[in-house]
Amino acid sequence: MRAFALLLGFALTATPVAAQQAEIGYPAGSLGFESIMKSDFEAAERQIRNSGLSKYDAGRSLNLGFVLAKTGRTEQAAKLFLRVLDEDAVELILADDSSISSHDAARRALAALRRPR
Repeated sequence: MRAFALLLGFALTATPVAAQQAEIGYPAGSLGFESIMKSDFEAAERQIRNSGLSKYDAGRSLNLGFVLAKTGRTEQAAKLFLRVLDEDAVELILADDSSISSHDAARRALAALRRPR
């Protein structure tokens, strides 16, 4: 199974990417891409939570976890990343057209949370 997403912690491209191009396979705005790129994490969280996507969607969980981590809610972020690991792995297509397993992305995100600052 392939899912399409932008995972901000893993694929920030050197050139700007429009939300419709970045949120591949998702409704525009549903992963909060533009708001995250503007560091408007409050708006990004609202967009992701109101997107109508399943709370088990890997792209949703990873991007919401990224937002939660950036706003200091690391325990909540870790729970989302662990939820991704509990689900079947899916291939996520990143903004730079590379791909990553949802499990690899979640493991990297958890490792980043645990690194000393």
